[in-house]
Amino acid sequence: MLTVSYDSYVFQLKRLTHILTNYHAQTWRNFDETDHAYATLSQTINLWRTQSKVKRCIEIHYDKDLELPLVWFNFYSIDGKRLSIDEITEIGVIPSALIPHLKEPVNFEVISKNNPEKNEQFYCFVPTKTCENQEGKEFSLVNWLYFFSQFIGINIDVEMVTEFVDSWYDGI
Repeated sequence: MLTVSYDSYVFQLKRLTHILTNYHAQTWRNFDETDHAYATLSQTINLWRTQSKVKRCIEIHYDKDLELPLVWFNFYSIDGKRLSIDEITEIGVIPSALIPHLKEPVNFEVISKNNPEKNEQFYCFVPTKTCENQEGKEFSLVNWLYFFSQFIGINIDVEMVTEFVDSWYDGI
């Protein structure tokens, strides 16, 4: 089963949020509280097709039971209403080819539950097939986020991944 230690998660999270902030003009905030490190991103997105805006909130938290980080997300209308998964898929942030995989995922579930830091419902990606084909593989937070970010409209490029890998080895 694919897992990652909490210390390795914290180490990778600090570097990843630094790189995402520098390369993508995304303002990730890193919180390193006692026994609970996490990162957040809040953005207002201009929807050119509909001439409107939405707010996207992303958080990465470590789940001690699964021993994996989970990606939490919400989208809100400009008046603060939380959007449903169907509404999220209709606003044009997610590539149309990925929408069926978000609505009927195979390797993960999308659940709605209280966010660990907020008394508020968030959607959360929960992996379901971490045992398959993971024998001997080392966990990489950047690969994890790269996979899940496509379903919430965040782009991660190869240059950023390369810097993350280089910084990983610099920190050892």
